[in-house]
Order: sequence, then structure tokens, then C-alpha cells
Amino acid sequence: MFSHLKCGLLAFCLVLFSQAASAQVTETVYAHVRGWTVVTATEYGNFQGCGMSRGNGAFDIILGIDNAGNWNIGFPSSTREGGRVNVDMDIDRMSDVVTLQAKVGFAFGLTSPDWVGAIASGRHMSVLMEGRRHDISLNGTTAAIHKVEECAGRYVRVASIARNNRAAAPKAPQQRAVAPVERDVARMGSGCPAYGSLRSPNVQDWGEVNFTNRTDRALNIAWLDYQGDNVDMGGILPGETLSLNSNAGHMFIAKDFSGSCIGGVWTLGVGQNQFDIYQ
Repeated sequence: MFSHLKCGLLAFCLVLFSQAASAQVTETVYAHVRGWTVVTATEYGNFQGCGMSRGNGAFDIILGIDNAGNWNIGFPSSTREGGRVNVDMDIDRMSDVVTLQAKVGFAFGLTSPDWVGAIASGRHMSVLMEGRRHDISLNGTTAAIHKVEECAGRYVRVASIARNNRAAAPKAPQQRAVAPVERDVARMGSGCPAYGSLRSPNVQDWGEVNFTNRTDRALNIAWLDYQGDNVDMGGILPGETLSLNSNAGHMFIAKDFSGSCIGGVWTLGVGQNQFDIYQ
């Protein structure tokens, strides 16, 4: 179903945004992150939505935000065009049966921010539909969902998702984030700022960045988000480059396997940024 990435993502856009097959529906790749591709869809230059897909040729999940700011979910489907598809979804302790609509080889429908939060924080998802059960890896969904939010947030107001399957309690303005010790991305070793002590500003000045690993070890890039939490954006082997779309003023760190930060805190300027990370 997803053997050709462009075709799979185009089908996503046509279904999610209820468009007829038209040459005027245009996709632009917004980011590649943790094995996912995030695209922006437009028609006649008007924003239609942002979505994420892996395009790995297997049964997989597709998520996106439409031009009304709503989250949509989809799966490959063999049900006839316009038919209803009952889908039983399970992630950890969260379970629900939803009814989706079949269009051009997919079953799509609205989903809640709570479910998107569960997908972002989960490891595996089990889906029962059309008489078959499918197990889906959720690796990289945290970073990809963040990118979809960032992409759509440039055009529409997006409902906040509940991370870790529960709504976050309101924070005092100066309260620091507490590191969840079970997550590798939260480990702050030598050379790192205290967890939650730095927060990226919520600004709209566009910034792009290339992180190039000039060290002899694998590194992970993490974004310090608006609450000071670490968001894993992807790994880079020695000599590799990770490219991200972001905003000026956003802060990142590069950590090795031990959790040590290499090069301190990287802050984006307006426009194109190139950061070479050395020992």
C-alpha cells in the first residue's frame, strides 16, 4: 500500500482533506525525522493540512492535522469506496473502537488529542480491522508528531495533545520541568544544562538547521521545548547530517550514549543555520 512514498502521501492528502484527484493538490516535504516524512498539503496555494507517514510498504498508521486544526488518523483499507470500517485500537492501557470511512485505499477519520498523545508516548500499537490484527511500531512518533504540530501551527490553531496518556497539570510560570528518569532523552550528563532550566521561546521567525556530527560517536539531537522538556529529534552517526525545520531562538542539545552533551546548547538564528558538532 505504501510501496511508493509519494503515492502514499498523496493518497493521504486527498482523503484527509476531502479533495478530488487534482493536479492542483501539491505536497511539500516539511521534514524527515526518525523514519517519518512530514508533508504540507496545499490546493491552489491554500493550506489544506500537514501529515506524517513512513511509506515503508507495510500496514502502518498515518496522522495529520487538517485545515480546521483537527487531528485525523488513517490506515490502509481494502473496504469499498465510501464504506464504514470499524477499527479496534489498543496502546498500553488505552483502548477504543472507532468507525472510519474508506476512501482511495485508506480508512480515515477524526481522532482526539488524547489518542495522539498516546501514540506519541507509546511504543507499540495494536489495530484490529477488516478481520486482521496488525502490530505497529511507534518508534519516532514523538518527534514526528511534534513536527506535524509545528507545521500546521504556522497556519491554524492546533489543539494541544495530552502527553504520556494524561493531561498535563498547569505549571506555574517559573516552574521547571522534572526529568522523567525512565526516558533516555531526559538523561542529562556532563556538559548539559539542568533539566528544564532552558526553554525555547514560542516565536514564529523561520529557521532551518543542519547538524553535522564531526565526532567519532553516535549522537542524538534533542529540542528543548516551550516547557523545558527534551524532545528527541533524531540520531546521527559520525559524519552524518540531520536537517530540521524549526524557528529562530529554538534551542537544541547533542548527547552521546552516556547522556553527556557535546558542544553545549545550540540556538538557531533566523534563516539557514549550520552546526558542526566536534568532540
